[in-house]
Amino acid sequence: MINYLTDVDKDFIISELVKRIDSMSADLALLKEENTQLKTRVAELEAQLNSNSTNSSKPPSSDGYQKKPVFPKES
Repeated sequence: MINYLTDVDKDFIISELVKRIDSMSADLALLKEENTQLKTRVAELEAQLNSNSTNSSKPPSSDGYQKKPVFPKES
């Protein structure tokens, strides 16, 4: 197919492909930035999730209810 194209057609196709590449490169840059921001946010949320009264300045009452482990009685 490409053998039957004129030089003008080939130049037009190349021009359009370069425009697409430029557009996709810009999209990629935006997605990379968004990904970096989301990774930072996830790390912050995980840190909040993993904090409790023993490893932060939070009061013990903020830990929530945790059932104490049941140990089998020795007979």
